[in-house]
Amino acid sequence: MNNRFPKANITLDDIESSWAGLRPLIAGNAASDYNGGDNGKISDDSFNGLIDTVQSYLKKDKTRDDVEKAITNLQGSLSEKELSPSEVSRGSSLEQDDNGLITLAGGKITDYRKMAAGAMELIIKLLAENYDKHYQLINSKTYPVSGGEINPNDIESAFDAYAQMGVTRGLEREDAYYLASFFGSNAPQVYAYVDKVPAVEGMSLAETVMLFYSLDNECVLTPNDYFLRRTNYMLFMRDKMDRLIDPVLNIMQEYFGWSDEEKQNHMDHLQKALYDNDLIALKEHK
Repeated sequence: MNNRFPKANITLDDIESSWAGLRPLIAGNAASDYNGGDNGKISDDSFNGLIDTVQSYLKKDKTRDDVEKAITNLQGSLSEKELSPSEVSRGSSLEQDDNGLITLAGGKITDYRKMAAGAMELIIKLLAENYDKHYQLINSKTYPVSGGEINPNDIESAFDAYAQMGVTRGLEREDAYYLASFFGSNAPQVYAYVDKVPAVEGMSLAETVMLFYSLDNECVLTPNDYFLRRTNYMLFMRDKMDRLIDPVLNIMQEYFGWSDEEKQNHMDHLQKALYDNDLIALKEHK
């Protein structure tokens, strides 16, 4: 590593300290995957319970339904147990400081949903106790994200229908379909900007409405934010991004009332992000 990147100066202590943090996670999660799966082995209690149920079935003391239920409820040897809000994940912590600050730290990628649920339970409890404000948790597995109110079994038909709406507003078919697939059920609101936005040199109509809609509705605050978070340009459409940089910054300068110095600062931050994104430093060391 040091031969490849001389400035890294990685030492044995660096490696050992990193391994000290990784080792307990690896040892306690052998063969599990990023979706929370395990290695397929059955816990001793589940195995013995299944055998007892089958033996009772052979003696006519249990029914087929009992056997099927035992099979359904088999627990993997590495299956996660139910955890309290203060222990929402193995290796994670959820604490509140004396000044009220809540800190959620640690955990693993397979536990993030549990960690978030534990944090929200604590926040709801504190809001009720301290401010008499009462809320209920929403199941994020079923709650649609913004633009997600589409039949998941017929997505293509929905996109086609939304795209046709965009065509009637004056967009090219390909552009209208892209906006439909990108914004989902919010597409009609995006198309409505066709009659609101000015013509912008260097940008197509679709690119213009996409930017103005994002500024008004998607909390876009910086060029970095727009190109990296709210659109696919920096990560997946890099070849189409360069020509959009100047017009996007010009529009955002006028929209937010930036001075020329503020605009240049945003340009510098964007160029730094592109330098990292394009792996320039790595390529220069070839």
